[in-house]
Amino acid sequence: MRNPRLLRWLQGAAVILPLLYLLGGAIVLLLFYRTPPDGLGNLFVFLYTLPLALLGHRLWPGQFPFMPGGYYLAHTLYFIPSVLLLAGLLWLALRAVARWLARGRSHAQPGNQQ
Repeated sequence: MRNPRLLRWLQGAAVILPLLYLLGGAIVLLLFYRTPPDGLGNLFVFLYTLPLALLGHRLWPGQFPFMPGGYYLAHTLYFIPSVLLLAGLLWLALRAVARWLARGRSHAQPGNQQ
């Protein structure tokens, strides 16, 4: 890797982007609580957690997310762990790319024989 600025940006993005995703999740959840239970509020819950929502629809057609409790509690029990999982996966992915690029850079240094 010949561009250390990109590597620094990726290392910072590995922290900033998951935190922004968590903040966005809190905003979506607060806006969801302010909507009536007519089906439009859960559209944003679905879209914000789209990868897991699509996986759930594939694994359990017509039943996902099926959680105990009322409308708001059931969606909250699905949404919070989903956002935490997706933020963690985003952090791991960005961190892995940054480490991979950093390792490639250290192997490309002159005099670094193996």
